Amino acid sequence: GELLLRIDDLDRDRCRPVYVDDVFRSLEWLGIEPDNGPSGPDDFYAHHSQTKRYDEYRKAMEEMRHNGAQLFACGCSRKDLAGAALYPGTCRNAGLELDPMQTAMRIAVPENTVVAVGEERVALGETMGDFVLWRRDDIPAYQLVSLFEDRRSGVNLIVRGRDLFESSAAQLYLAPYLRADTFAHATFVHHDLVRRPDGGKFSKSDRDLSLIQMRRAMGDRHARRAVFEAALILLGLPPKTVDAPGELLGLCSDALQSAALYNDLFRELTKTAPL
Repeated sequence: GELLLRIDDLDRDRCRPVYVDDVFRSLEWLGIEPDNGPSGPDDFYAHHSQTKRYDEYRKAMEEMRHNGAQLFACGCSRKDLAGAALYPGTCRNAGLELDPMQTAMRIAVPENTVVAVGEERVALGETMGDFVLWRRDDIPAYQLVSLFEDRRSGVNLIVRGRDLFESSAAQLYLAPYLRADTFAHATFVHHDLVRRPDGGKFSKSDRDLSLIQMRRAMGDRHARRAVFEAALILLGLPPKTVDAPGELLGLCSDALQSAALYNDLFRELTKTAPL
């Protein structure tokens, strides 16, 4: 397989140059070398920034409409929707136009819509409802951009945190309207999260511990080992001192081989002594 580095930078409030620079510093520190994508901040801004594809995202949204997606502009503000578990469909038939700073663009999701994500099923109409494709502040929404970029790159294996499980379902719902066939048949893996002591997930918006803070507090080597140890725990493997991603992959490979041998032995035993 090939590892693709992609940095979402359309939201200018969330994606600042210092954050982009830290992505490359952290990857280099951890010894992770992507096969494709930007080689550094300068290459990213020159050739890979999503801000250069704004018009392509707009065309992709119109492509969805052409392919049968029911899109509608919505003038509801966050204040209007405060307290609502799901968007109540207020503007579905209002006939509004997409107008920057005045309306957002949503896709209608029928209430009985169920989407398969691997072996699991998501009742998308009950969990996300009519979700946003183009934001009120005139920025394409994550669901549209992520699917477009995955289609553009031919991604067929997607590893995400469990917190993005419903987003995967939303993007699979959009895939037929964007003719994203490779994405529609991709393999999805949704891993558990490394959490704070109180059980909450780490978040930049909550100013939680970051990799750069770990490095400053613990030093490069000890912080790197702490990251890989957290990965081992997340994978259900016993803690061990690991200094490089290759060592982590080796431990995973050993565990998979052991599991395969165990499964083979179990099958042989149950042939003669069913349990």
